[in-house]
Amino acid sequence: MNVSRVVEGTKVRESSVSFEDHHSQARLFWNSMTDVEKSHIVEAFTFELGKCYEEPVKTRMLKGLVRVDAGLAGLVAQGLGLATPAAGSDAETHDDASPSLSQVPTKPGSIAGRNVGVIVTEKGDLSGVAKLREALENQGAKLLVISDHGGHLSKGSRTEVVERTFLTCRSIEFDALVVAHGSGQIRDIKVDVLLQEVFRHSKAIAAWGDGADLLTAAGIATGAPGVLVADKASSGQRKALVKEMGLHRNWDRVPLITRAS
Repeated sequence: MNVSRVVEGTKVRESSVSFEDHHSQARLFWNSMTDVEKSHIVEAFTFELGKCYEEPVKTRMLKGLVRVDAGLAGLVAQGLGLATPAAGSDAETHDDASPSLSQVPTKPGSIAGRNVGVIVTEKGDLSGVAKLREALENQGAKLLVISDHGGHLSKGSRTEVVERTFLTCRSIEFDALVVAHGSGQIRDIKVDVLLQEVFRHSKAIAAWGDGADLLTAAGIATGAPGVLVADKASSGQRKALVKEMGLHRNWDRVPLITRAS
């Protein structure tokens, strides 16, 4: 049924007053972050602005940040070697927060679609690699074999296709990295850098057998948070790896990385 009514008044085309609010939502987001997320945000601003050569641009950005939160602006300014601008009367001061904005999970989630790299050589534990692949594929994740040469690795009746070599892989490809037994004697700076970058980005790392020796050689503490070391390939270690990946990153490692840097 159609209903008609008479409408009177002046029609105006203008923006709502909320369009003048540029900072309250940003402050809500900042207030909702965990300490580790705030640390990432500070580092991100400092990293990007640190590559800017024009000081007026950096100062202008700091003036925007101080309107969101003086503490945020102060930390970024410290990293840039600049003074923190004074907060004006338009600076936000509300303490509202929404936990749902935080991206740090409270429990492990799905790892479907994630990529895991496994470092293994011709003499490595290919049986353990096969079991790891099966466990990850059951969770919807993919295992990529990394070795010193392309082609195939063969040991007894086992054969593995090499998807990446030390020369061709980069840490950004992987959500976790595993070192199989038989790889402990590898001494290659490209492998060291690969492991160190995965460690620095708080991604899960696992090793079994003498694979732990490779971690030590790369300067990675085998007892650090999110580093899973075992004497041999086991279902327990595989389950622990899936759980670590389900948390996306090991946030307990961040303070260690910050101190190290």
